[in-house]
Amino acid sequence: MSVLDSDTEQTPEELQRYKAALEAAKHQDSYLLDIRGLMRHLGKNVEGYGVLLFVPCLISSAGVTYDQALNYCLKKLSVHAKSDYVLIFAESMVSWAGGETLKFVRDYWQLKALLCKQQQQQQQQQQQQQQQREQQQKQQEQREQQQQ
Repeated sequence: MSVLDSDTEQTPEELQRYKAALEAAKHQDSYLLDIRGLMRHLGKNVEGYGVLLFVPCLISSAGVTYDQALNYCLKKLSVHAKSDYVLIFAESMVSWAGGETLKFVRDYWQLKALLCKQQQQQQQQQQQQQQQREQQQKQQEQREQQQQ
């Protein structure tokens, strides 16, 4: 299984980890992460896509755990991933960043694949519901025409 392919089936463990991370993010204090700017929304680009800036070297800051940072980024991304967006990955190759940053990026993209798949499934469900409503409306119109 490719960890970067959102079209592949995700294991139940990965799905559970993703849901747990989003739930934990709802209850965690993100004040330090907001101040440091680990992930920021910069507005929209010329095409109207939201622009997110991700600075992973800020994970190594004092008072921030790996899990807090991961949960925070997933929470921020889940808000902005409902529509098209641009993600700017600004890695600083400073000596104090350490290998934890690369592990974070790998885990982040694994879990991001779940978010993309979830968004895609929601869009498909909405399209199916719209098609069902249109079919029902056509059937209703046909019945009304037959009654006349």
